[in-house]
Amino acid sequence: MKQIFSFIVGVTLVASISSGQNDGALVPIGFINAVGLAEKTDFQIDAKSIKPAGFVAGAYASSFGVPPGNHGFSFTNGSCERASSNVAIKEGISPLYVLYKLGIIQRDRTVKNVLKIASIPPQARSRGAHFFAFSTLEGRRADIKVNGAALSIDPLKLSPIAEGSLLIEGQGNKPLRCAPRETGNYIVVLFDGSDSRTRWSLVEMTN
Repeated sequence: MKQIFSFIVGVTLVASISSGQNDGALVPIGFINAVGLAEKTDFQIDAKSIKPAGFVAGAYASSFGVPPGNHGFSFTNGSCERASSNVAIKEGISPLYVLYKLGIIQRDRTVKNVLKIASIPPQARSRGAHFFAFSTLEGRRADIKVNGAALSIDPLKLSPIAEGSLLIEGQGNKPLRCAPRETGNYIVVLFDGSDSRTRWSLVEMTN
């Protein structure tokens, strides 16, 4: 999309997604839309939209409740093929789901965007703020500047990058600054924007 996203304020959704299952204690999970396209993403659990208006690139739901058990996840975004997956939600486990796109070159040299989903397990909580990076740039490293130091982030791997406070610069983005007072784990998700520049979005990990 044309706008530059350095930090997107997430929406908090507390929803009971049920499909005939026992609605006991809900498991809070998170979702971030790292599909860098102009179209919004529709995320459905058991054929129910989490946010009917859709998620723009970089937007996220920081916490919404899902009953433990097996659920059908499905995602649509513009001309991308619909992606679906059966997901087992376990009690007490609060993963962060990251949806992103992978461009596949076709025989006629056009690019077909395929939606893919990654899951980041919860991280142990320790005193203070801890920052991690997760890059969706398959096949290459993401180069960013964190607190003044140049870092190269491997794709699809959770990498610790800072503690206490965070400043990310580069890639033509507005600098991202964060210095939370609360203890917590924060994930910087890196993804391709519609202009082929690396974009980022920050979300606090649900624990």
